[in-house]
Amino acid sequence: MNGIPKAAILRQLDRVLDSFAFRGKTSLRDFLSFSVRETIAGRADDLKEFTIALKVFGREGSFDPATCPIVRVQAGRLRATLARYYQGEGQDDDILIELPRGHYSACVSRRSTSLPVVVVAPFSNQSPRRSLAGFRQCLQQEIVHALAQLRSYRIVVPWAADDGLATALLAFAAARGQATVVWGSMRKFGHRIRLTCQLIDTASGTCLWSGSLERTDSHALELQAEMVTAILRQLRPNRPALPGRTIVAFPPARARRVRARALALAHKEMTS
Repeated sequence: MNGIPKAAILRQLDRVLDSFAFRGKTSLRDFLSFSVRETIAGRADDLKEFTIALKVFGREGSFDPATCPIVRVQAGRLRATLARYYQGEGQDDDILIELPRGHYSACVSRRSTSLPVVVVAPFSNQSPRRSLAGFRQCLQQEIVHALAQLRSYRIVVPWAADDGLATALLAFAAARGQATVVWGSMRKFGHRIRLTCQLIDTASGTCLWSGSLERTDSHALELQAEMVTAILRQLRPNRPALPGRTIVAFPPARARRVRARALALAHKEMTS
């Protein structure tokens, strides 16, 4: 099955069946297990509606698929449950198990590892007395949630209140290859909140996009939503950059200095 060893497929099957998504769903667990095991045994062509009704759902030999849709209904539920698993608990699994529409034999493949990486770093809270701590955490979570809906990126998220971690994370990404880092700052002055965000390419030190928004604190949720939307529009595949935004490219020499400084700060932070 696409060159994947049988033992690896069975381990992935056990992982899926033991997941929260399949908890308490005995019929779906039995359906998936039967489909996968019959497929890897070379009997995929025998997985017909009648056979599954008898061997998985305990129907009698008089079962008529034309009058009883149990297999088709359960197949739909199984596909939906598998999708929920891979969108949640199994989002980092290397092996995908699917039940293609129109078929009852399992399809097993390896997840593509070529997805670009986006690092959503915590915004630096520049407000007096750190008054935006809760807002800061919610903003990071909303950005992650919005990007996850695209299913076009591998998302790296540092959950920490330490602003210095953003620098360490940028250095980490730069040392290990290309990634786009989402980070910025927030400041509250009086009854107004200002957000500034940059998208940084770690491979070149280039600032791909920079944007800022400002609203009154009574419109904090609207401010958060606007910033998330602006970031999403920049990172959505095959979408042009927003007009009227600042694009700044560091010269190569400065890019090297920025990266070297980030690496030095990260090393000092991690060893102190």
